[in-house]
Amino acid sequence: MKKVTFGLGLALVLALSLTITAFAAPITVEGTVSNIDEVAGTFTLTLADGVTTYTVTPSAGFDWTTIADGATVEVSGEDDGAGNITGASVTPATTETVVSGVIQSIDYETCTFTMLTSEGTTLTVLLPEGTDCSGLLLGTNVELTGTLNEDGTFSASGVVITPTPSEEGVNTGFYCSNPDVPHPALSQVAAENLTDYATALNWFCGGGLGVAGVEKVLTFGATYGKTADEILAMRETMGWGRIWKTLEAEATALAIESGEIQTQGNGNGHGGGKPAWAGGGGNGHGKANGKNK
Repeated sequence: MKKVTFGLGLALVLALSLTITAFAAPITVEGTVSNIDEVAGTFTLTLADGVTTYTVTPSAGFDWTTIADGATVEVSGEDDGAGNITGASVTPATTETVVSGVIQSIDYETCTFTMLTSEGTTLTVLLPEGTDCSGLLLGTNVELTGTLNEDGTFSASGVVITPTPSEEGVNTGFYCSNPDVPHPALSQVAAENLTDYATALNWFCGGGLGVAGVEKVLTFGATYGKTADEILAMRETMGWGRIWKTLEAEATALAIESGEIQTQGNGNGHGGGKPAWAGGGGNGHGKANGKNK
């Protein structure tokens, strides 16, 4: 009888051991540290739900100075199914922040820029080394993913250019909602074309025009002797390319009518590069006409 009892007891112990082992499984979780006990070699990890907790036993040789109560860490180890994680590796959790706003200034050499956030604060943004920032322009709306540094700068790991918020052609972005804060690119365009900023802002916010569109209204008007209202009326039914061709054709017809006939030595030049308001040297348009005498 004793031999039988011993055999059954051993079988029960083995079965229990197998049952416990079956629960162990790899796990990776992130949470907040508390109840650090270096003597016992454990700490408590509370997950983001505020309810689920684990008693964590780090792997041998763990440096306890790398964690503190309240720190957010990522833990990878073996979950025994009873709320314990053993043989765990513990690393600080990388938490990234998302911010959005409008670019105010750009340094293309260092690929850093300042932006006015949607909360109305100014932020200096650092892009990763080797980033091509040529596509970023003054006045561009961007959404950034990254980390806020202790010195107040923002290290961006990702930049997404976002369209200006609008509804039925009405711009509802930051500068339109806060007209007392000058739009850096738009105010530059207005000043260069001797136009009141409030007028330019009205076209930008209520006329469905971007900064480049406002610049075209002003430069086309000055070049071809048209009022802004005339250019805006053309814009209702034409693209900018067609508007330019139409204005050129009208100017040519007037030149022929007045005797200023173009010779075969006409030269048209278009200088490339970003316009001045976008941080570049501007676009040059040159035309040489000769009169027949």
